[in-house]
Amino acid sequence: MAQGYDVVWLLLLFAAAGVFHHAGIKIPYFAFFAHDSGIRTTEPPHNMLLAMAIAAGLCIAIGAFPAHTVYALLPWEATYQPYDITHVLTQLRPTETMMAWVAVLLTGILLLYYI
Repeated sequence: MAQGYDVVWLLLLFAAAGVFHHAGIKIPYFAFFAHDSGIRTTEPPHNMLLAMAIAAGLCIAIGAFPAHTVYALLPWEATYQPYDITHVLTQLRPTETMMAWVAVLLTGILLLYYI
């Protein structure tokens, strides 16, 4: 590293590997392949369902309209445009997006075939 951030870079690298191990490997394994612990759940109460719906609506509103929600709270004027065409195209790289849609399509076809 040019500025002497070798240790910081290694710490961030190990942290990223730990996050991948925990979220990418352990959670799906224990959710889908671990033994059944016998815990059965019930439907949450209506007030919890309402709270989850309000939280989901706020998340969608803040993400879709940041200039009217988050940026309006800042003490200075924010001119950042998160949905600029360059930002959107950078995040929706064609090859990876196409591969993801093909995987979703194939998964749907396999589910329809085996159900």
